[in-house]
Amino acid sequence: MFLMEYQLKTLNLRLVPISRSDASNLHDRVYGDAEVMRYITGEPSPSREHTATRVERMVAHWDQHGFGMFAVWTNDDTFAGRCGLQYLDVGPEIEIGYTLAKDCWGRGIATESSAAVLRFAFEELALPKIVAVANPQN
Repeated sequence: MFLMEYQLKTLNLRLVPISRSDASNLHDRVYGDAEVMRYITGEPSPSREHTATRVERMVAHWDQHGFGMFAVWTNDDTFAGRCGLQYLDVGPEIEIGYTLAKDCWGRGIATESSAAVLRFAFEELALPKIVAVANPQN
């Protein structure tokens, strides 16, 4: 198992490698919300168990590659969502992505967490390239 020694801190956020204990927060605040998931998967996660399965894949990504998704926490200990790196489903490229709870939209959390993850990718992991994928309607 990969030792998840990385924790990223910014002025307003704390990012820690996603863990199984984040599944409930991720479901209740992010994946279970139809509006949040509209441009991510098209529909909300149908159950906590379904979200837990997705979290298991995120944990496995960390174990296999030494990087992955981070749980994003604000300085007041509010779970904001997730942000991190993952291999695209097709091809060898690594993408940065984030999904945040609705009450965290418009607060600069996506920008701040993404900047921290990109610094981690280029400075700590020495990755040569990161891509991003977005739904044009979003």
